[in-house]
Amino acid sequence: WFAAAETADLVRQALAELPADYEILLTGKYFADLSQAQLAAENNCSEAALNSRLARARRAFREVFARLCPHVMAVSQTDSFSKNG
Repeated sequence: WFAAAETADLVRQALAELPADYEILLTGKYFADLSQAQLAAENNCSEAALNSRLARARRAFREVFARLCPHVMAVSQTDSFSKNG
C-alpha cells in the first residue's frame, strides 16, 4: 500500500495526464468542493451535461490511475466485489 504522500503524488500525476477539461472538472469537484451548479455555470452547461462530463472524466482518471499503479486498482476492485457479495 502507498503512504498518503505517495497516493497524492499519483493522483496529481494522473490528473496531469488527463485532457485539461477533465482535470479542471475533477479538481473543481473534489479539491475545490464546487457544487454541481457552480461547476455547470463555470463550464457553460446544464447540470445534466455536467454529470455526463464528470462520468467521462472519472472513467478517464481511473484508466490513467490504473496504468500508473495497476496493483492498487486490482486490490481495490477485489475488495469492492467481496463487499458487494
